[in-house]
Amino acid sequence: MVNPARIKAYAARRLRRNKTDKADAELIAYYCLKENPALWSPPAPDFRDLQAMERYLEDQLAMLRQEQNRLESGVEAIWVIGEFEKHIQFLKERILETKKAMQDLINTNTRLKRQLDLLVTFPGLVNLRQRKSW
Repeated sequence: MVNPARIKAYAARRLRRNKTDKADAELIAYYCLKENPALWSPPAPDFRDLQAMERYLEDQLAMLRQEQNRLESGVEAIWVIGEFEKHIQFLKERILETKKAMQDLINTNTRLKRQLDLLVTFPGLVNLRQRKSW
């Protein structure tokens, strides 16, 4: 697998302006022949699991923000406000459980733990440092 932006830049360097399937296939084949890019291999199952959990966490956080926005929207119906508050509490609990599950996965997997420990040493990754305590 090659980043499409690389192929596009390679085509621009070669002054290729044709945009047909055949021309694209030839260009990609020529790029691979000349540049010999590394072969793609799928991520390890543990990494895919962590990635899926991270996506799920992001979805939960987005739902939480939506519910908080709804609560702050000026709704006056007591029952509806109660439902918003119940859902917000439920989402907060699910978020904590998801974070704990992610931390458990990292703690039980030496490769993921090593990668996280290495990543948090970079000064620019402040957000990741905070997440180290999932």
